[in-house]
Amino acid sequence: LFSQDGRTFTVIGGTLYEVNVELVTTTSRGSIADDGLPVYFASNGAGGNQLGIVGGGELKVLNLGTNVLSAAISLPLTNAPVMITFLDGYGLINEADTPIVWFSALEDLTTWDALDFFTRSNTSDYIIGISAVKDRVACLGSKTTTWYYDSGDADTPFVPYPGTTIQTGLLDPALLGAYNDELFFVAQSDRGQIRVVRLMDTSVDTISTPPIDAWRATSTT
Repeated sequence: LFSQDGRTFTVIGGTLYEVNVELVTTTSRGSIADDGLPVYFASNGAGGNQLGIVGGGELKVLNLGTNVLSAAISLPLTNAPVMITFLDGYGLINEADTPIVWFSALEDLTTWDALDFFTRSNTSDYIIGISAVKDRVACLGSKTTTWYYDSGDADTPFVPYPGTTIQTGLLDPALLGAYNDELFFVAQSDRGQIRVVRLMDTSVDTISTPPIDAWRATSTT
């Protein structure tokens, strides 16, 4: 589900629906490729009047003024897009099985230049998921997490925030959520330890109990 400014959207199966919460009705807004995995939403609000949806290895953009859903947007990525988020007028997408994050043109989720990306180089693990919190973007890898911020540079706006790399990684993009300026996710350490954590800035707190961690370490579900 994605809600903003009185409008709510969801994807069920291969269909994007707008949900009227008061009337408890839905309206189809088009098709999203269904690969059985969650979809991810980001909107540029009044700046671009667009809603970006990443699902089924594609990015599609809904025009919030006309309610027309685009065809799959042409992206300069080598691998499939995984997640989309928004910060400071830019849409950001991480690419599967790489340390690369791409950013869109300002206030335009349909335009992605082949030179508009950054590569996390201070660590060696791939980026699993991304999420914007406050004025920064968390890039969560398989072993570590680094915060990036908008430096204002026109060519390379996003740079790592000094001293914010932590030795905690994300198990799966679907196991990440943001609430109240904090990130909550199922983490894995460089030794393979799995736990549920809360991340605020560079402070990581384990919020799962030892029995839950023990169960998760042996569970196949």
